[in-house]
Amino acid sequence: LISRLDSRHSNVDVDHTAVNNELKKNPQLNSYVQSLNNTIASLRTEKMQLVSQVRKLEGRLIQIEKNHDNFQRELRQRQSRIDQLTYQANADDRRHQTELTSMKQKLSDMEVHLLETRREADEYQKSIIERNADVAELERKLSEAKLELAGRTPLFNYGGQEILIQQLQDEIERLTKKYSGSFLFFSISYSYS
Repeated sequence: LISRLDSRHSNVDVDHTAVNNELKKNPQLNSYVQSLNNTIASLRTEKMQLVSQVRKLEGRLIQIEKNHDNFQRELRQRQSRIDQLTYQANADDRRHQTELTSMKQKLSDMEVHLLETRREADEYQKSIIERNADVAELERKLSEAKLELAGRTPLFNYGGQEILIQQLQDEIERLTKKYSGSFLFFSISYSYS
């Protein structure tokens, strides 16, 4: 205690020998000083323990602050990534909706065009059937005319009728060639639709 007082109050002159002699003469004072020394030693030990605990807690606090900073940085990065992905997803969704609308419109246009094409194809097929019926009728009449002509005995020259028959045969052949090619092409294309 004396030495501690000396270190704290270095400007005070203390006669250590006189103090020690006084303590030896007075047991009550000696007991009190001993009690103070024990209290100081106990407080010093407690102080050292508290300093050690404070240093440990400071170390933990520093680590917690680092972890907190890292967590905050990672949280900001993740939030930024979430914002980017959300923006990208929204942009992709808008683009897909636009493409889908465009495709639906194209499909609708194609369906209208398909119906129009089928209607035209039906009309064309109907006209081919009618022309084929006309050709068949002409062939029938031609055959009848040939049979009738063959059954008669010519009393005079039927050159004019032969020319007419030849013209009818040429016309039938021309129509047959014209419509058989068109009908074949149309039948193939119509079967695919």
